[in-house]
Amino acid sequence: MSETISWKFPFKKSNEGIPKGNKTTVDVIRENLKVLLMTRKGERLLFPHIGTNISVLSGELFNSINKDEMSTKIINEITVAINNFLPDIVLNDIKLLTKEDLGYLEDTQIMIKIVYSLKNAPNFSETVGLTI
Repeated sequence: MSETISWKFPFKKSNEGIPKGNKTTVDVIRENLKVLLMTRKGERLLFPHIGTNISVLSGELFNSINKDEMSTKIINEITVAINNFLPDIVLNDIKLLTKEDLGYLEDTQIMIKIVYSLKNAPNFSETVGLTI
């Protein structure tokens, strides 16, 4: 049986009959980042402050408001959440892409690309992409 150090979300059964897991610290950090960003504030009853409102804010991008202003709010929401709950991550870049940038996205979808490194490993760099 292979060694896991945390579970992957959402839970999926592995060939070994247990939930699939993360095997490296890099995988755990990536998983923690995705879970933090995809958790809506208030979703976790005992910890209502954990998460972001990017799913709510992303819908606002398509209303008749200033796209740059809303992009700034989304980037700020991501930055604050990571600084508060994943302090070992150093944000290097955040990009928001829409259908104008990536033709395959739906009109109401955005792709968030985050480039980050780790405080203890400055030579390490990783990119995570989320479509909302």
